[in-house]
Amino acid sequence: MASQICANQYDISKAVLNVSRAADVKEEFELQMKSKTNWETYLVPGPMTIALLGELIMISASNDFSIKKNAPKDGYKYIRYLESFRACLMQVANEGYDAFSMAHRNMDEIRLHSMNIPDYIKQIVQILVQGDDQLVQLLLPDHLINMKDISEECTALSAAVENKFSSVIHTVQELLEACVNANKVYQENLEDIQTSIETTKMKEKAAKETKETIEKQMNKMEKFVDEAHSQLNTALNSTPSGLDMVVIDLIHGIWDGFTTLGSSIANICTGKRSAKSKCNTVRREDASENKQVCHIDEIPIYLKSNILLQYAFRLTDYLDKDKKLDMQKVYDARRDIVTSDWIKAGFDEVHKNMAGEHDCAPKHLALEICRMGIHVCNELSALAKSNKGNSNDNTKITEDIQELLNKAETFNSLNKKTTSAPAFIPQSPNMVNMPPRTGGFQSERLCQFKIEQTKQQMRFAQESYDKTFEAMKKANEELNEIIVSMQKLKVKEVDFDKTVKMLIKGMNALGNVKEQWEKMVRFFQMISSHIKICLNKSVKQLGNTSKTILKSVTYTSNSFVRDLIYQQAFQACNIANHVHMISETYTEVSDLYIMDQVSTLGRLIALNPNNSEFEKERAKLAKGCTKAQARILEIVKKKKEEFENKTDMRVKKLETELQPLIRGITPECKKQIEKNVSAGMRPLTTDELSQFC
Repeated sequence: MASQICANQYDISKAVLNVSRAADVKEEFELQMKSKTNWETYLVPGPMTIALLGELIMISASNDFSIKKNAPKDGYKYIRYLESFRACLMQVANEGYDAFSMAHRNMDEIRLHSMNIPDYIKQIVQILVQGDDQLVQLLLPDHLINMKDISEECTALSAAVENKFSSVIHTVQELLEACVNANKVYQENLEDIQTSIETTKMKEKAAKETKETIEKQMNKMEKFVDEAHSQLNTALNSTPSGLDMVVIDLIHGIWDGFTTLGSSIANICTGKRSAKSKCNTVRREDASENKQVCHIDEIPIYLKSNILLQYAFRLTDYLDKDKKLDMQKVYDARRDIVTSDWIKAGFDEVHKNMAGEHDCAPKHLALEICRMGIHVCNELSALAKSNKGNSNDNTKITEDIQELLNKAETFNSLNKKTTSAPAFIPQSPNMVNMPPRTGGFQSERLCQFKIEQTKQQMRFAQESYDKTFEAMKKANEELNEIIVSMQKLKVKEVDFDKTVKMLIKGMNALGNVKEQWEKMVRFFQMISSHIKICLNKSVKQLGNTSKTILKSVTYTSNSFVRDLIYQQAFQACNIANHVHMISETYTEVSDLYIMDQVSTLGRLIALNPNNSEFEKERAKLAKGCTKAQARILEIVKKKKEEFENKTDMRVKKLETELQPLIRGITPECKKQIEKNVSAGMRPLTTDELSQFC
């Protein structure tokens, strides 16, 4: 029987390795991010925005007037021609042309730069697996510096385009403000303009705050590296000898926390912070929709969920197959020790570290889990010392252990939903050859739990993608209506009312493009942060004495540091891969369907609107933009189908390769796991929003 359990556990461990290969985890990360940064969706309005700029040139031929009246005392910062509304429209068209041209050039450079990062990662892994610390210290910094240089160059390229689009938006915004100040706006348009300007300013403020909080959190990444070492030392110093594989499980929990850190910051970098944390604040950008925003100070709290889950699972090791307490495992009579004391020490440390964290509902839940864990450990210790291990009082403790595990699973699922961290993480080079645990039921439950988490994550990713797609179509239809109505008019038929409406729509469309470039800047800042920590801290730590910490599995402290470097480099590569896919998509779409229209816009700018050739070029631009938009929409639909197929394939791979090996989970247990995952991942109700947010 024991040999069958070991054989099955070996098969499960092998299957877990197979479904958590680096390529699989990268793709799952890509799927999680795809629903928030699908650039092809945001490129759909591109051609019509260019057509809109072309219409502004046409409008500039109509009756001109001054917008200088009632200008601010210090003047305007962006618009340059207050004496001529016509000239201001031409300024907007020119700046829009420059922005789209720069976007294409810079994104192509980003594509070329980012395609080199995976090669550096391969070389880094080859160095790390050699096990030679001097070789790592000698060769690794050069590769890391190359990656750092690439990320900083790409940051500058992204920031330049972001600033360019921001400048166009500011010009349009000031133009609308000038129209209001000059009393050129009818009352019915005044509210629309003021709302649009206010929304733009709020988005700018939110973007600035997001940038500051992300920088703040990335600066804390070094602190997390120190905490990782602290958690490892606590486990080593308090774990009884002979439990080396338990320590390996805890190390997996530390890696899981590091993946959570990377995913959570990347999730916030997308600017679409839709996590349903129970203490999230609510920002109302639209009267019809509540958008929940994850507070960045909650991230360190969620990082604790992985290690708390491991401690909760370790307590279930004291239960037999009938879920009854096995006191022989709790109390080691030969050495006269209570073997659960090290778990209590772990709960104590997490509880202590939580003291200075942000006060919110996730913190309260984490503290409750710590208190429950400490209470259970105290009860186990009291039973062992009073020799009452065989009494009927054990039922309460077993129930408490099960309840603790349920809460830990729910908290961990809340973490996965909030941070978009994958359930399965890649094995580090020095860990991949470690022998599998023989935990039987506990290991099977953990696998079943992660399968259920992945299913839910893939479902939520699809739902998020669908919502983005529908919102894009609606916004695009509104923009099209404005453009089509303008294209039907002659120069003399254009009135100021229609011009204002078009400027508002144009500003919103350009704002969406700018927001995507903001995300690119943040992504590259993340890559730089990971690399800086590797260079400034982790590589230097390899100079420490190579002290063996797990003799039976020959895992040293320097092995831990090398694996830590791998995890940091892998996170950087994850982001780089995502950025490269974005840049490839953008460059391909822009090259095929946007730059031709930009070139036509350039010719239109050079022509006099009263020239007979102007109407021909205007018609050519309109026709080309309509055709390009239709082609881009076809690409979007194709990409959406590919996305849905990939999410389905990810779930199917788990169900076919791993699920059949999990034979010890009862229907009741499986149902409880599904309940725990759903409790952590489900959207909050209106009452809960009012209660917690």
